[in-house]
Amino acid sequence: MATRFLTLTTLAVLAGAGCAGVIGGGAPDGQRPGGPGTDGSGAGAIAGGAGTDGARPSPPEAAITDPEAQPPRFTCDAEAAAEATALRRLTRSELLHSIEALVGADVMASDPVTRAAARIPLEPPGDLVATFQNGHAADHVEGILLTAQAVAAEVAADDAVRVRVLGVCADAANRACAEAFLDGAGTRILRRPVDPTRREALLSAFDAEGGGLAGMQWLLSRLLQSPETVFHVELPRQRCDATAPAETLRLAWDDASVFFAPLGAAETGPQQTLTEAGWYVWQIPPERVGGDYTGLAIELSVQSDDGVPLELDVNLDDMPLLHGQSLDAGEHTLSASVEIAAGEPTKVGVYFKNPAGGRALSLAAVTLSSDRGGMACTPVAAEAGAMPLDDWSIASRVAFALTGEGPDALLLEAAAAGELGSVEGVMPHAERLIETPQARRQLEAILDAWLGLHAIPTPHPTIAGLAGIDAVGLPEEARRELLDYALHLVFDLQAGAAALMSEPVGFPRSERMATLYGAEQAQGETPSALSEGHGGLLLRIAPLLSGQLGSSPILRGVYVRKRILCDELPSPDFSIVSTRLEQFEAEDRTAMSTREAVTEITSEGACNACHSQINPLGFALEPFGPLGQPRAEEIVFDADGEEIARHPIDSVVENANLEAGAPGVLTGPEDLSAALANSAKVRACIAERFYTHAQLRPLSDADGCAVSAVEMALREGESIKTAWLRAVVHEALLSRRVEEVTP
Repeated sequence: MATRFLTLTTLAVLAGAGCAGVIGGGAPDGQRPGGPGTDGSGAGAIAGGAGTDGARPSPPEAAITDPEAQPPRFTCDAEAAAEATALRRLTRSELLHSIEALVGADVMASDPVTRAAARIPLEPPGDLVATFQNGHAADHVEGILLTAQAVAAEVAADDAVRVRVLGVCADAANRACAEAFLDGAGTRILRRPVDPTRREALLSAFDAEGGGLAGMQWLLSRLLQSPETVFHVELPRQRCDATAPAETLRLAWDDASVFFAPLGAAETGPQQTLTEAGWYVWQIPPERVGGDYTGLAIELSVQSDDGVPLELDVNLDDMPLLHGQSLDAGEHTLSASVEIAAGEPTKVGVYFKNPAGGRALSLAAVTLSSDRGGMACTPVAAEAGAMPLDDWSIASRVAFALTGEGPDALLLEAAAAGELGSVEGVMPHAERLIETPQARRQLEAILDAWLGLHAIPTPHPTIAGLAGIDAVGLPEEARRELLDYALHLVFDLQAGAAALMSEPVGFPRSERMATLYGAEQAQGETPSALSEGHGGLLLRIAPLLSGQLGSSPILRGVYVRKRILCDELPSPDFSIVSTRLEQFEAEDRTAMSTREAVTEITSEGACNACHSQINPLGFALEPFGPLGQPRAEEIVFDADGEEIARHPIDSVVENANLEAGAPGVLTGPEDLSAALANSAKVRACIAERFYTHAQLRPLSDADGCAVSAVEMALREGESIKTAWLRAVVHEALLSRRVEEVTP
């Protein structure tokens, strides 16, 4: 009696697995360019293992058994050319986590902010490294704008939050408060100091908003949607040399070479006393600007017989500088910070708004001055095609790679002090960041992308019912258990690759997860011992779950190849897939086990080239059923969920084809687990995944030196946590290719 045991969805895995061509990625002759490739295998494969009881940090691991037989995947070619990479936008997660670090989780959890943030598009599901789209769509712009406005409104509406975010001066909300906010929180939001010219423009806009709380709310909203906030802005390192201080330049009201008053269409000569509305401008020619100036002052006096304050605006080069000035009768000096470069023509304009009888304005002089002691800064020249980055850019790279959010206060302080120009200067901060809760969250993001944890299937209700469990919600529980295991191994036990792939402990926190593992429910941070063959990162319920009426050796084999070993599998001819599906549907499943049926349909022609690499790994895992539980026999069901046959489990495979130096014969999950724990490919895969997630792009040829150092450290027994630091902090962190797009 034939039955459709593997559905069309399952057989489509033949396409994802590759039914033509050869396996790539395991060649011993050096680094392969590019990353792990698109996947589509989802979760669904693995088993076995042994290790410590998880009660103490793991000791340093020995190097892999036979390094000569298992050559490294990556090599260092210092002459390789890097691929150009566009300036990267932040992912939705990075942006929202960065904002939360500033304003607090309570603000981000509010209904208005939650609704606004939902308008920012999610990243494509799956492998973020392979699928990340750097484009900034219209939906991003709208969502970011709405989120910025909603966050600013929530901050302004709550007294405690207002003080926390805007400062203790939030109640006064005057210009001095705005300046302090830009210099403090503004640096945190933009991940670098606000440019002086832009700072003055923002302050003028603050004045235009009427100052006060409304102006502070506008400033926060504006910064949260700035390009520097939503993109990585990476600027060249500057070399600043002392120069002779610029002399103060004072221009009197009657300096005919620079002053005019365009009332209507005409330009008049110098006028000291002004009685008509309009602009009065010092137009300073470039030859008079003999140095770099940072301060501007206008000396004037006000006459107001009726006691009404005079209203003034001041512009610098036609841009608002001081807006809405209200001056009582008497002498005044208006001051502002500016950025005026030597030899640049400059216009200083005063707009007199409300003249009237007995109400007049007298100009005395405008003065330009400098408080920088004369510093000339120029970008450091690129060497060997690499542009050294400034400390602010390096701070952002490290923070996003290790925590998934922008730099914290300590890292920004180090950037301001110029301490991040070397690997030695960066490493202490990286070591501090990797101990934070945000680093644990970031490791979860890496594992989600690498292991395809978004695609864990919901078990078939018939299979779940026979086990006496509810299938609804089980994938998320299985995902959480795998993540808890990995966090425990990496952070608590300081484990290396061998321990990560083999420890027989877990965190089944629910009754049904404990049932599937045959273990006690885990409490708190103490793991439970797993005694029924489960162990290691791969031999867990999450990757073993099936959404079908039985296990799928093909899915499991593809999972090991693509996810665990980072092998590349070519795509097949879909006409072959269709033919094999027809053949499978014709098989008599009462007489054939899953292994026998899969062997039958994949052993012919071009299919065997790939399936000789895939099938053995899946067959070795057949002692685990579709719920990840151990089994002694396979139960076959028809399409209606009725049992039609039982077959003994055969998990012995020859020619496993894992890699050079690995055992060819596997008797089952324990042998596969041991081989993976000692695998050079596994270590290369871990190195690649940590490195590419830090870059959020696949590998290029020029990455060989950095990623090979991570691979070699893992081969020599270094902990995964330390290898992650190596994947983030290296010489290439300090520069970017000059061919890359710069802001």
